[in-house]
Amino acid sequence: MRKKFRIVTIKVEEQSVNKLFNVVRQLYLLKNSLLCISEEGLHSDKNLTKILIDLECILISIYNETLRLKLIPLSMIFKKLEKMTYSLARKLGKRVKVVIEGSDIYIDRKSVELLTDPLIHLIRNAIDHGIEEPEERIRKGKKPVGVVKIYARREGSMISIVIEDDGRGIDIEKIKRKAIRKQIITPEEASKLTWNDIVNILTMPGFSTKDKVTDISGRGVGMDIVKHNIEVLGGTFAISSEKDKGTRITLRIPLSSAIIKALIVQCAGVYYAIPLLAVNTIQKISSTISSDRVKPVVLSNEVVPVAETLRPKKPKYVIIVNALKNRKVGLLVDEIVGEENILIETLPPSLRRLLPKYINGVSLIGGKRIAFLVNNYELFTSCHN
Repeated sequence: MRKKFRIVTIKVEEQSVNKLFNVVRQLYLLKNSLLCISEEGLHSDKNLTKILIDLECILISIYNETLRLKLIPLSMIFKKLEKMTYSLARKLGKRVKVVIEGSDIYIDRKSVELLTDPLIHLIRNAIDHGIEEPEERIRKGKKPVGVVKIYARREGSMISIVIEDDGRGIDIEKIKRKAIRKQIITPEEASKLTWNDIVNILTMPGFSTKDKVTDISGRGVGMDIVKHNIEVLGGTFAISSEKDKGTRITLRIPLSSAIIKALIVQCAGVYYAIPLLAVNTIQKISSTISSDRVKPVVLSNEVVPVAETLRPKKPKYVIIVNALKNRKVGLLVDEIVGEENILIETLPPSLRRLLPKYINGVSLIGGKRIAFLVNNYELFTSCHN
């Protein structure tokens, strides 16, 4: 006879969880300090080094389990978004299929609070502006049922959340006409707008292509708030769209208070941490790599652009990093310090504004030095093509 087990839910005060989390965090930082002392002054004491390494493994395990108490799965948001998508589609006489992936990824509660309203707005836009009525889709040679994808992925030290639909796409000409009507731009400027200009207009406070305000979209949280909330989290916001093919909006936010394995490098006396999962290869500087930091690197018959970012004084290595859209970027560095499990700390907004976009966190390495966390998905902005 099979035994029946009853699942019991235990409620824990958030304040208690935060206290426990901070204690474990301080233990981990103390371990780093002890390991640094061991490496500097007790090279012969292999037993101490081994004990500290074992301690690190145990602390990482405890830390990650404690961190999970502060996190909630994206499924809690995604299920609500899925239900809302079907409800809105029915209300507007549209047919949709919702595809969800990555709902088992966990994020902290603060991120959930700042992401919920933007994600709701993006879903409303996808259904109201994007997905066509079944008859219109058939006329365009599409299936009558539109597709809305909601998915998340871990990308090194970042979490990527995407809202994608196969609807009308963004009507650039309509945006131009509305921007001219609102006196945001002149007709002459409209003819010269780039895609980045279009995105900037879309994210202006109060801007909407809807002529009539409805309870579906066009009121409340706008694209400006979507962008603002993502930037508060230290993340990035990107839109891509194609007429009658659909729209994809990608939100990337940094993992907060996570432990990741990173490659520590040094440039001009400053330390940087590159997520190890993002590192493709490491090459020593040779005659094939330009010393002026401009010439691309040739890697297995692939031309890799070099990012002008870390500003090394005497570059000795080029690190090939996997960046956006499966592309690679070369980073020139003075020294390679080594690999280390690092504890990521998010940057406060005031400091984040002063640093380049490719820096999205800091960490204490070796128990005493600060390293800036490199966001490998933002490196193309400083590449020489």
